[in-house]
Amino acid sequence: MFEASLLAEEKPLADEKPLAKEEPAAEKSGSLFAEEMEKARKQEQKDLEALEVLSTALHHLSESYVDQTATELSQLVEAALKGMVSSLDPHTTFLTKEQFDKLHHRTIGKYAGIGLVLAYDQLDRSLNIVSVIENSPADEAGIRKDDKIIAINGTSLKGLDFSDYPSMEGSHGTKIQLIIERNKQTKTYNLTYKLVEMKSVHAKILPPGIGYIRITSFQEETSEKVAEILSRQRASLAGLILDLRGNSGGLLEEAIAVSDQFIESGLLMSVMGRDSESVHRYFALKASTFSGFPMITLVDGDSASASEVLAGALQDHERAIIMGEKTFGKGSVQSLIPLPDGSGMKITIARYYTPSGRSIQAEGIVPDLILGSSEPEARVSRRREPLVKEGDLAGHIEKKEIQGFGGVKYPSVRGFDHYISKWDSQDQLDYQLKMAYIYLKAWLKLGLSQKSVSSYQGVSKSQKTKESAQ
Repeated sequence: MFEASLLAEEKPLADEKPLAKEEPAAEKSGSLFAEEMEKARKQEQKDLEALEVLSTALHHLSESYVDQTATELSQLVEAALKGMVSSLDPHTTFLTKEQFDKLHHRTIGKYAGIGLVLAYDQLDRSLNIVSVIENSPADEAGIRKDDKIIAINGTSLKGLDFSDYPSMEGSHGTKIQLIIERNKQTKTYNLTYKLVEMKSVHAKILPPGIGYIRITSFQEETSEKVAEILSRQRASLAGLILDLRGNSGGLLEEAIAVSDQFIESGLLMSVMGRDSESVHRYFALKASTFSGFPMITLVDGDSASASEVLAGALQDHERAIIMGEKTFGKGSVQSLIPLPDGSGMKITIARYYTPSGRSIQAEGIVPDLILGSSEPEARVSRRREPLVKEGDLAGHIEKKEIQGFGGVKYPSVRGFDHYISKWDSQDQLDYQLKMAYIYLKAWLKLGLSQKSVSSYQGVSKSQKTKESAQ
């Protein structure tokens, strides 16, 4: 009955042409299925032909190449895999068994090494030390953040591309020699690999009541450790500085979980794989949220991947003011794939987007407050003559404190410097940390909430956009 009504013809109006007879639904579906099957068959045939080319090439190389020791089949397969991934994006790589094991152990926070987090600068082709893991061989030897490695095991790195660097891979007991440059002075270090435990979360209180949490990487249980710290400090926490500087990423799930601890509701991030119609979205749960205090998040050019996921979510939800330098700009997601011989591949499987739909791939997160890592030089006065002040005048009277006169007790006023002077010496040299602390203290002094500060930032941005458009 349904088929008859579907096929029944109606009389066309005078100015219309007769409609073409519609193909039955069953026949149409069968035709499409047959087309898809034929398309799949042709693709399979094409894939088999490509694999045959590879197999034939491997056979002739292993059987005919002049140097037999260089063409064992396992060597050729490894070289072929490296060649395959080299034509893709820089984050898709082949990993030897040793490299795969080491990367896997890094995600759980333990591995055999010397404790250095490195970054390759493509502009001057230098190998820079981003951070040094506490109690590691490098830390115990005195190697520091911002040092440069200029030679590995006697081989100078000058003029070499990263792919040509000597290997720094090793296991427990492996010995390595590094020549380090610091302030144009060089020093040789002989180090031995040992089991290094990476502590991904560091926390302390900057008096009075400003919390400081630094996340160096996103490992298993990073979000749990952050939650434990916040739970302990919640009652006395007036404000929080979240430090993501030098954090090159890690486990995406952990970055999302940390985001959820600060954001009450709404979208945290979106992930889109090779199929643009399939988008996976992550949402916040109010039950696990720590709120009621203002936040500043510190970032720099080495903040990448998972740390950008967290910074992007906090920025889009106006939960924190992002301060520092533009981030690295890695907006892709990788997956570790084990291979039968113990080696593996790290494959880019998706792109991610911040809650507002931004892709930061090759762009990075632009801070709300852009701030360099070092204190700017004192501005030179435009006056030709130096500015004369009271203390420069001949015969000026000396100051005298009023405390103690007439038995009156005056309230003690403590400025920012009073509290900063009580920090450890390394923190006192951290310009960005000092500025984040001063901003937070100023907001609290003025009684401003995170919402009011973020709203002000939003107005400023819109005004700037309008002005630049004009």
